[in-house]
Amino acid sequence: MPSGGMWQHMLGRVLSRIVDPTITRSLLRTPAEGADTIVWLAASARGREHTGRFFLDRAPRRTHFLPFTRERVEERAALWCLCERYATEGGGGRERIA
Repeated sequence: MPSGGMWQHMLGRVLSRIVDPTITRSLLRTPAEGADTIVWLAASARGREHTGRFFLDRAPRRTHFLPFTRERVEERAALWCLCERYATEGGGGRERIA
């Protein structure tokens, strides 16, 4: 799969040909627009009031729009263990989560 910027660019081009631009505008962001929320969260007092939430355009958003996109407890635990290992041991190679 292409890198994030390349993937977003390709997706934007495809969507712009088949969907009304006013709809795609609400889905895609430029790098500057994407960075705006991250910088706002880190630098503003209001942004620092929130933790562990997903933000888009400086507003908290739902992370799961469809029931089947939610992770299972086991998947979350496996990811947490992997993150802890990478943080304490330096990681190693690429590994798949079973």
